Formats: sequence, structure tokens, C-alpha cells
Amino acid sequence: MMKSNQPVPLILALDKLSQEDFTLSLLKQQVERLQKWLEQFFKEGVTAAELIAVRRNYLDKLLQRLWQINRFELIPQLSLIAVGGYGRQELHPLLDIDLLILSQHPLATAITTKIGQFITL
Repeated sequence: MMKSNQPVPLILALDKLSQEDFTLSLLKQQVERLQKWLEQFFKEGVTAAELIAVRRNYLDKLLQRLWQINRFELIPQLSLIAVGGYGRQELHPLLDIDLLILSQHPLATAITTKIGQFITL
């Protein structure tokens, strides 16, 4: 079992990152570091189920932070929905992240461009 007092490495602490830190290269580094951190715990005997939950929770927080940075929460009736394995809370290490971005109304070109950038991260 993972120790509750085990600190998350600073590089993985999303609340310590500024808006400028959320670049494609840094996000890829973040996910790679998370994976190495999880592999270390796996070697120490932490169960796969626990590690999957940690990864899912981390990615939940990452997506929420990216959503906030892009200020999508200010757009009425725009939703970010996890689907597929991620939506079922079965986010295994080699699986991709399936997301649905749903809007009740047509969006301006500037917003769709921003959403396009969001989903390519």
C-alpha cells in the first residue's frame, strides 16, 4: 500500500506550476516523470489497482488545471467529459485518454482553436 505521507515529487505538484509551465514539452515530461514514479512504487510492491488510481487522479487534476488555465469554465454549457477507459476509471499505463468536449451551442472560431490546442496536449 502506498504511504499516505509519501510526498508527491515537486515536479508533479500541479498547484506549483504557473500558466507558462503548461507547455506541450513540459506536460510530456510531467507524464514521463509520473510514470517513473509509479514504476518505482510498483517495484516496491504497490498494487496495480492503487497505481492506476493514482495515475487517474493525477490526470484528473492535470485536465482540471488545463481547463481552468484556458478559462473554459467561463463558457456557458461547455463540458469536459471522460469517456472510454478513462471514463470508466480504468486508465491503464499504455492507454490513451478519451475525452468528449460537449457544447450545447456553436462556438466561436477562437474558442474552437483553443479547444483544438487543449486536446492536442
